[in-house]
Amino acid sequence: MARSGTIGPRTLFADGRLSELLSKRAGVAKEAAATLQAADLAKGTDAEIASEIVREMRPAAPKLDLTTTRYEQLRDVSWHEPDLGRRIVVRGREIPIVIEFGGDPDLFLLTPSHFKSLFPTAEVRGRTIRFTYRVRDASRESIRPDFDSDVERVEFYLDACASDIDQWAHGVAIEVEASVARRRASLASEDETLADLGIPRADKRNPLCQ
Repeated sequence: MARSGTIGPRTLFADGRLSELLSKRAGVAKEAAATLQAADLAKGTDAEIASEIVREMRPAAPKLDLTTTRYEQLRDVSWHEPDLGRRIVVRGREIPIVIEFGGDPDLFLLTPSHFKSLFPTAEVRGRTIRFTYRVRDASRESIRPDFDSDVERVEFYLDACASDIDQWAHGVAIEVEASVARRRASLASEDETLADLGIPRADKRNPLCQ
């Protein structure tokens, strides 16, 4: 699912539900368990095989690396602001601040189960997230409070995503392990039924277990 494209600048965590993605991943995981072959099942216990399937299906929650925080080249810009019923041109500087992260960048689009009424706005480029601020010329105002607030808001959502994924992985692992056990029992039953034919079973390996 991860890609190296650009998201934004836009409102983050507001384009879909993380729960829908996790539900689809759970379905794929259980289908993989239900189609395991004997060679796949020989690789471990039901719990070990289930754990590997869930690991393959588990999304990687992004995590900001605050040690990489840096600002990029400032730009001279102008914009319009209302002033006593008029729109005036304001000149100033645009300050981009970038932070690197690890994990799946697409999860910046999805809403976790716990969220606030105010969503953060930023731009995601590859493995970096960019916050951009404008400051008027000759202004002494600090952008630090806004930056700290924006980072705190993003980390709230990323922590919520990580928590949802942890809970999902725990619950799905139990379901997938049960599916693996049923598949093992089914193949054993088939083997007993076909044993008198003396014909070996075709080895069709499950790609998630290779």
